[in-house]
Amino acid sequence: MEINNDSNSSNLLDNDSNLSADLLDILNSLSNTFINEINFTSFEDLFMLIEEAYWYYIDIYLVQNTRLPKPEFPIFAEMILKNNERLLPLHEALLSTSSYFDMNKKFEKFKRLIPRYGAIILNKEMTKVVLVKEQWWGWGFPKGKGKEGETETKTAAREVFEEIGFDISPFIRKDAFIQKEHRGVTKKFFIAVGVDELTDFETHTRYEISRIKWHNLEDIPLFQSRSSHQFAAIIPYIKQLLSWIENKRRESGMEPLLFKNQNQRGLEFEEDNDSSFHYRWSAGNNQNKKIKDFISKREDESELILQNELDEIQLQEYINNFKSVLKEKDKQYLHSLNQPLPISHRNQNRNQHQQQQQQQNYLKQHQQFNPNTMVQPIMYINSNNIPNGQFFVNK
Repeated sequence: MEINNDSNSSNLLDNDSNLSADLLDILNSLSNTFINEINFTSFEDLFMLIEEAYWYYIDIYLVQNTRLPKPEFPIFAEMILKNNERLLPLHEALLSTSSYFDMNKKFEKFKRLIPRYGAIILNKEMTKVVLVKEQWWGWGFPKGKGKEGETETKTAAREVFEEIGFDISPFIRKDAFIQKEHRGVTKKFFIAVGVDELTDFETHTRYEISRIKWHNLEDIPLFQSRSSHQFAAIIPYIKQLLSWIENKRRESGMEPLLFKNQNQRGLEFEEDNDSSFHYRWSAGNNQNKKIKDFISKREDESELILQNELDEIQLQEYINNFKSVLKEKDKQYLHSLNQPLPISHRNQNRNQHQQQQQQQNYLKQHQQFNPNTMVQPIMYINSNNIPNGQFFVNK
């Protein structure tokens, strides 16, 4: 979980007296609402219910009363079980086998394998799409984890409503979707066409979604690059989505999509004999074979990128940028070796030489000059800090 602790939240469980009467009432209300049973086949099933209670606490109670603590999820899980007489046996059973933080690590791994369902929401012309920006990630389609007993479309509608406050049920068709699977994780997005661009969206998950915005499809990159990491989660879906849109527009008698920056994106639509659309690289874009092979490779790589890998993308981007800076500095240094000293450096060397010459002239005037009996003048990095004529001789 990504909610930061208050300074006292980590000590909440050290002494039950720290829990106010209001907080205890909230915990009991949440446990009675979200945890109706005490028989679970695994702690993951229990934690799924506790997580729902946790986000309700964060999104509702914490907004109403900012003086309430903001614990991490493992601390909250222990709080809600430990302080409810009905759930106390569960707390004791869990604590006898592992710590809450260790269980949370296993729970996070478990959640990554749960299928995600959501929606690709398009306007009537199918030229714009609704994207949500998560608090610590980039732009993506609204989505969420499925629940036991829910249909795929019901999960998608519920999760979309939680994230943008809009019911897409009337717009969903079971046969219109894009689905991808990687490393055992399924993500399925139903395509909802015809949503009004003037619709007021409002998230019900304040700590998860920071922005909701219509995006022009032509502005969304098709391939991974240093500048496209904000769209990394959806790039693998865009080409298939554009192909679906082209077929849909053709069936409806609409004009083909003509993007203003189509040449910059390096693609065009081409209809083959079986009336399916695919992409081919446009001629006349000055792209040689090496560039095409490189882009094709990036296209294949983009299929492997999932939402939970965005942190690796951003870290790699930072590393690559840092390496580029180092290379540029190395080039500048090597270039400087073959260049004359800057005027400021030449002036500094000239001043040092003049100062040494003045010192030697002074010695010649006041004593028999003997280089063997003279201690060399003290050399400073910054000659401006040296009093004129400062030197030392052996007595």
